Amino acid sequence: LSTARAVFSPVGPVVAISSENYFWFGSGGEAALWNYSGSRSNALRLPNSGGRIAFSADGRLLASGLGDRKIHLWDTATGKHMGQTGGARLLDSLALARDGQWLAAAVDESTSVRVWSVPNCQWLADLPGHEQRVIAVAASPTANLLASSGRDPKIRLWDMEQRKVIATLSGHGSEVGSLTFSPDGQWLASASKDETIRVWKVAAGRQADVLTNVSCEGGLQIPLLSPDGQLLAANRTGNELGLFDVASRQLVRVLAPSRHPVAFSPGGDILVSITTSGLLETWDVKTGVNRGGILLPCRPNREARTCLSPDGSLVAAATGNEMVLCDARNGRQRAVLPKHGGLILGAAFSADGRRLATVGQDRLVRVWNVANAQLYATLRGHKADVRGVVFSSDGQLLVTAGHDNLIKVWHLKTRSELLTLHGHKSPINWVAYTPDGRTLVSAADDGLRLWNVATWRQIVTFEDGQRRQLLTIANNGNIMATCDAAVPNAPISFVRASELEPALHRRSTETMTRSWLLTNLPPVSHLTLRPEAVPPRAADTPAQCLDLTPFYNSLITENWAVLKADGNTLESLPRGLQHFGGLPWDIRGVILLDSVRQRRELPLYPVRVTGIPVHRRIHRAHFLCGASWGANAGEEIGGWVFHTAEGATFDRPLRLGTDVLDWWAPPDVPPLPQGMTVAWTGANPASAKVNRRIWLFRVTWDNPSPDVEIRTLDFVSMMRVAAPFLVAITVE
Repeated sequence: LSTARAVFSPVGPVVAISSENYFWFGSGGEAALWNYSGSRSNALRLPNSGGRIAFSADGRLLASGLGDRKIHLWDTATGKHMGQTGGARLLDSLALARDGQWLAAAVDESTSVRVWSVPNCQWLADLPGHEQRVIAVAASPTANLLASSGRDPKIRLWDMEQRKVIATLSGHGSEVGSLTFSPDGQWLASASKDETIRVWKVAAGRQADVLTNVSCEGGLQIPLLSPDGQLLAANRTGNELGLFDVASRQLVRVLAPSRHPVAFSPGGDILVSITTSGLLETWDVKTGVNRGGILLPCRPNREARTCLSPDGSLVAAATGNEMVLCDARNGRQRAVLPKHGGLILGAAFSADGRRLATVGQDRLVRVWNVANAQLYATLRGHKADVRGVVFSSDGQLLVTAGHDNLIKVWHLKTRSELLTLHGHKSPINWVAYTPDGRTLVSAADDGLRLWNVATWRQIVTFEDGQRRQLLTIANNGNIMATCDAAVPNAPISFVRASELEPALHRRSTETMTRSWLLTNLPPVSHLTLRPEAVPPRAADTPAQCLDLTPFYNSLITENWAVLKADGNTLESLPRGLQHFGGLPWDIRGVILLDSVRQRRELPLYPVRVTGIPVHRRIHRAHFLCGASWGANAGEEIGGWVFHTAEGATFDRPLRLGTDVLDWWAPPDVPPLPQGMTVAWTGANPASAKVNRRIWLFRVTWDNPSPDVEIRTLDFVSMMRVAAPFLVAITVE
């Protein structure tokens, strides 16, 4: 029976059962028709019919093959043999037209679909178009359409009146071995060796309930559904934060690059975002306008989602194995919680915001009192990484899920395990309550499961071949967004609760109302350093070294791409009054300008720094400078603009490959262009690991009017890929 097939008639209580085994019906593969209404006790045997079978949509005809290397047609009411096609040595799939006018088959490892007329079984056409062998065909039950698929990952829809392709459906990553239409003909389901099942809207010829070209890698990049389920905030594959319409799967608007969604306000009118550099911002959902932002004193890691308290007043950001609590309205740090024994992989606030739970690689679950940042409980029991964590709505229970395939329910009052839920056979990536608190949803490598919270019994299993990561549930509980946790940039699938359990749609209609305090943040401004953060200027510094204290926006000791001391800094550069190349330099900070690449990392640096005072006649000016992400030699990346007392201006362009190179020297330093001057070389821990050096350059401007006073100068970026930076200015 292992090779038996059963296909139900679309219209009556009849099932066709076939086998390709020799012993079952005593021949080389046969089929039989059974009426399971009880009116017929014996099967209608169809001799030499073969093991592949398909009904017409009206149920009147059955096609079968290849018992004797032919495809046969049968009257399902009488079992009468209606005809047969010519010989074929291999049959993969059969399909009969809805009105029984044609028969299509995938035969003989061909890249074309073979079509015969019915009932005379005369060859009509071969439908070419697949790049590799055709292995599956399906006929629409309501239209004159045929779907075909094969070893190539594309599905083709054919208009059988004209026998032409009307749509090519792309999305699978491997061969598509099975196709089936929904009874109303509006949807087509496909199953592939890429371990996914996809559902397509036939009329539109596109994939249904799937959003592509988005980044879904977990942690900071986890998308969010708006409270009403109508919008999805997600990072596009270019790392831009966008808003997508769930119904149409279309991009509504792009907000900004390098931002990641944190939370919607309860009314859905405000979206909160964060960057890896700690820039927290708010956005008007309807207009896409930035409503302000603040720079947090911590830098969130990508592995864990940054959490916002339910009222929007407090932000919890994981920075490796530490959790930092900050006031979301002013950016001030409230507390740093004691370290986990590994990376923090998940966190959640209770509904009242009084407690925070953190989980991670150390397999521990920690619960904190938010008011005093004190540890309330440490819960042990998981045997692998813990990634999912959620409080019950009343705050009495905590649910966690991990890569030990287990869901654990903890009673917080007693600080003890209440029970363990078994059912998943693969690592669990996410867990969440529906908003009414009556159902728990878990997402794992083996699909989705729904649990009745009253009994803690599993009520729904949804397995479709994807390693599911549950991303977000709309506040009305009627729609969830999920993706394949194992595939970078996997499409986001929208799963409706009513598709999993009809009763879930009816009972998950309660909406949540709560206060929201994060409404107005100050306008996002460019970074500058507080004067007290800059080392003092040495008393013997000559006046020819211009004082840049008010203009520094980065320290020598920090990585300006991520604003932290991670080893990739200029820390080995001598500070204070130094002499390089016969010139004195006042080295105490860095002025970094914006660029296309820099904006992706940290969008807080200015395009132009103006009004640097000179107030003297000079013959020349020297700049100690460099460039980040410098790759396009010959490109003008920035420069300086000099303003004279007479109102005239002079420009000194800064060119990559002529004046400066990337501040990381190449492994094998080529001969430098004539006129390029290296002022200093050194190394940092990051460059030393790959045997690279770092360097700075001296760029000089000769004043064509040395008798005219230079009042001020500007440092300007041309917004190319490379970001110019300036360490010191010395004039003569």
